[in-house]
Amino acid sequence: MKKYLLILTLCVLPLNAQFSFYNSENSNIPLSIILDIDQIDDTMWFSTHNSGIISLSEQGIWQVYDTNNSEINANDIPHIEKTSDNKLWYGSIKGLGNFDGVNWTSYFPNKNINGLATYKNIVYALIYYDLYRFEGEKWDKLYSFDIINSPFFNLVNDKTGVLWIGFSTLENTLFKLVGDDLQKVELNVTAQEIDSSEITSMAIDSLNNLWITYLYLREQRVAKYNIESDVWKIFTKDDLNYSDSERTVFTDITVAPDNTIFISSAINRYRSPRNLVEYDGAEWKTYQLDSLYTDSTCLCPLRCVASDTKGNIWTGTYGVIKYAGSQTSVTNIDKSSYTIYPNPTTSSINIELENEALATSYKITDTKGEQVLTGSLSTSSSVSIDVEQLSSGVYIIELTTSSGEMIIDKFVKR
Repeated sequence: MKKYLLILTLCVLPLNAQFSFYNSENSNIPLSIILDIDQIDDTMWFSTHNSGIISLSEQGIWQVYDTNNSEINANDIPHIEKTSDNKLWYGSIKGLGNFDGVNWTSYFPNKNINGLATYKNIVYALIYYDLYRFEGEKWDKLYSFDIINSPFFNLVNDKTGVLWIGFSTLENTLFKLVGDDLQKVELNVTAQEIDSSEITSMAIDSLNNLWITYLYLREQRVAKYNIESDVWKIFTKDDLNYSDSERTVFTDITVAPDNTIFISSAINRYRSPRNLVEYDGAEWKTYQLDSLYTDSTCLCPLRCVASDTKGNIWTGTYGVIKYAGSQTSVTNIDKSSYTIYPNPTTSSINIELENEALATSYKITDTKGEQVLTGSLSTSSSVSIDVEQLSSGVYIIELTTSSGEMIIDKFVKR
């Protein structure tokens, strides 16, 4: 097997016209901290610290929903999530609710919602330290956590519907809910440090890898967990190239459509510099966003980050920063439009494309994210790639077509 050395570097890049800052000075939005971000169809939704929920249409129209003009239950909204029926769910210190575009519905009045996640039309909510699930018209209490004074709760559903739960308790920090079975995640030697850390954010990429940011011994780190293969990869400050003495804190993490990772960060959660960190699988980059702020004394951090379906990256602060640099025209080809065989394989992997698609290049990475094979192809709808030299294991293949579309899939080498 050929071995490739993956060089991880982080560089601070200058800002350009790809960054736009929407705030109360230049847009029809109130002066408020953005706490969470989501997208329904072509509309972006932003929850705020004291101004309810704000929407931004594709036409650039801002709309504010607060307790003065709607039936929303509070103006301080830490959490928003969408379900597959296009309802916007929100959690506040005064309960849980949803909005279908016309009507507002409320649940658990005057209860503090500490976490919120959705999978299709299923809703999970942490109410104080009690985990509830809403499916259909019924709320079921699933579990009560024996957690004392944990300031941060993180909920995220993976592609199979498993709910992952992260705490910032410095002990027993990671759990998963499989059906009705709550399990503490048993960490191997590589990831054991997470169990004595503060988990600050979590996300799932399109290949169903779990990404975690966490604070370990005053050092902010990032972990990638291949759920299927039970393989962890840890990125330390040496990989990320920052000084732990600065007390960098990663406040949120998101995944763009092309699986690029974006992380919002600040110093001690509040002080400058405020950075947007990007990882494309090979290189770490940092964009320092302080120059976008008109008031140099503003202490507002970057509180959250999210990607829309076009690859724009939205970051919440006193207003919203939009980064268009991740926009891509690359579309993933649906599995019904190609065939990979044999899988598992011992020598070669064959890919047959439909709908006149023509393959031009490929890249193969292992479960640690390291590139092991790459190459150009004679433009064809039928591809055969020699993988005999690879060690036994699970690999990810990315195949690019002449139209800019991409196949991302897994195969097993025996």
